[in-house]
Amino acid sequence: MIKIHFLEFSKNSKAILTIEEHSIFGGLGECCANLIAQNNIDTNLKILGIPDEYMINGSQSDVLDYYNMSPERIVEISKDLLNK
Repeated sequence: MIKIHFLEFSKNSKAILTIEEHSIFGGLGECCANLIAQNNIDTNLKILGIPDEYMINGSQSDVLDYYNMSPERIVEISKDLLNK
């Protein structure tokens, strides 16, 4: 049921942004990318998360800033994605 709703949403969306506080591999973004590709949906997709690398150490705020997941960067990335 969730898959059907996501596919309908994707077909009617200009862009999709997923945000994950863990690896970008095997998460929500990868699942969304798979569904979009398998169903030939024409929409922009951006996955924010931790790339396949050793993570930096720091506060949660430091980590989110480093990986472009701070609230300010999410707004900027969302606007850029919608303007493509």
